[in-house]
Amino acid sequence: MQRFNPYINGLRGFAALLVFIFHLYDMPRKHGLWPSSSDFSSQLMASLSFGVDIFFVISGYLITASLIRHNNIKAFLIDRCIRIYPLFLSLHVIIFAVAPIIGYKWFAGISLESWLINFVSNLLFLPGIFNLPLAQLNAWSLSYEALFYIIAALFYSFRGKKFAIILLALTILPIFYFHPRALFLAVGVAIYFLHQNQLIITKRLAIFPDILSLIILALALSHAQENILFYGIAIIFAALLFNSIAYGYGIFAAILKHPAMQFMGNISYSFYLLHAFVMFAAMGVCKKILIHYFPILPVYMAFALLSTAVTIAVSYISYLLLEKKASALIRRHFVARKPAVSG
Repeated sequence: MQRFNPYINGLRGFAALLVFIFHLYDMPRKHGLWPSSSDFSSQLMASLSFGVDIFFVISGYLITASLIRHNNIKAFLIDRCIRIYPLFLSLHVIIFAVAPIIGYKWFAGISLESWLINFVSNLLFLPGIFNLPLAQLNAWSLSYEALFYIIAALFYSFRGKKFAIILLALTILPIFYFHPRALFLAVGVAIYFLHQNQLIITKRLAIFPDILSLIILALALSHAQENILFYGIAIIFAALLFNSIAYGYGIFAAILKHPAMQFMGNISYSFYLLHAFVMFAAMGVCKKILIHYFPILPVYMAFALLSTAVTIAVSYISYLLLEKKASALIRRHFVARKPAVSG
């Protein structure tokens, strides 16, 4: 498989859009701005949060490829930090500077000691895995990602040592029990190695309709909280879906290659982290101003349009400045720098 896969890139944008649409439903619902709807439509909207699980499958695949490509654990982990932290750290500092002043949620009345402890715990992506206060609500998934980086690096360091690999595998099993969504990372890892070994079965399975896999995946995950067996169904169809897309087979894969989806794939990380902040501000405008002059439905439409336009704009700026330029600057000055030759 090639290093850059446009179908996977488009899928990343699609996953970010799913989470965004879910929050377009969830945030107004919690603040009384969601228009009345049937139980079915509400359940359908709530199921869109499975976009995060698609992110995990993508990460399992691409991060495994990145680790093997680097062939060096230190270089791999540094590369991950440079990829994740410029945007995350910028938001992290802003939140911990502003939130105590405006009394946002658990920051209200926070002591200096608690502020410092939570500053460090969030900086290290501990909330999400552990029961700790989370500052950036969408960043819970980065906790899974960060833990996966560490586990992947450990597996790589123990390659060729069967006993150590088995022991490590047994050690991490409780993670899947307490955090079953982490299984989707394992799906991506498994598909990567199946593709690398060029097993003919993966190409044969790739003809399974991708849109059907997507629908069954969404339905299974919408019931996963009620019955863990639905996680098993979801994992199977997440694998079928991703396998088809990685090969570029199917109608959905063709849609993902469209320039609009490629654009969303490029800005997906910024889009994913920033949209909650934009929605929070848009919600404030709607609740303090528009709700006094218009019915709920027009106010909700204004909220949705404002959130969409501003999120895309600020995400593109963030992508250019933080994901591209800042990351390139860090690599140029702190990673690729070579000592000067004297004489």
